[in-house]
Amino acid sequence: MNENKTMKELPVSEKPYEKCLEQGPQMLTDTELLAVILRTGSTGMTALGLSREILKNSAGRAGAIGSVPGQHFGSDADSRSRQG
Repeated sequence: MNENKTMKELPVSEKPYEKCLEQGPQMLTDTELLAVILRTGSTGMTALGLSREILKNSAGRAGAIGSVPGQHFGSDADSRSRQG
């Protein structure tokens, strides 16, 4: 993806919000999912660019986004462990 493009200039297949609506949130990368949550970037940076920066700066910090890699909240295994 070209970093200099605005979100409006991206093809629909590269727009995280549209991808989420069409394919579901499970098909998004962490960067795309965070961009959907943020919904907007800042001056000179798209939501995707901002998401990349946030994730890059939080690398190595367990729980920075609220989950551990490989663990999905709300899964059957997770809910069973809370019940027992």
